[in-house]
Amino acid sequence: MVFSEEDNLGIPFINEDNRTMIPIRKPLEAIGAEVGYDSINRVVTAVKDNVSIIIPIDKNIIYINGEEVEIDTKAIIKDSRTYIPLRSVFEAFGYNIEWHNNSKTVIIKKN
Repeated sequence: MVFSEEDNLGIPFINEDNRTMIPIRKPLEAIGAEVGYDSINRVVTAVKDNVSIIIPIDKNIIYINGEEVEIDTKAIIKDSRTYIPLRSVFEAFGYNIEWHNNSKTVIIKKN
């Protein structure tokens, strides 16, 4: 998946915790997840197959099928876009994340 400024969906970045943050909608919809945002409670929801993930904004937790899981960084809103921690969310959906330092590329593979 390639992100560009022209698609106006946000560009991945490395946060202060040295974690890759990605704009939520495009990559999750690309794997077939249904994505929603509750602006009152400030939570993102993502559902795929039998996995439901709730991602609170500005908290170091996610909920996977109702079970609270601590994560090492938090989802944020930046420039009116919601960004999530790549590894925490995609691993919950059964994906393996690899970082290739030479090409500065993240590889996401289904387990």
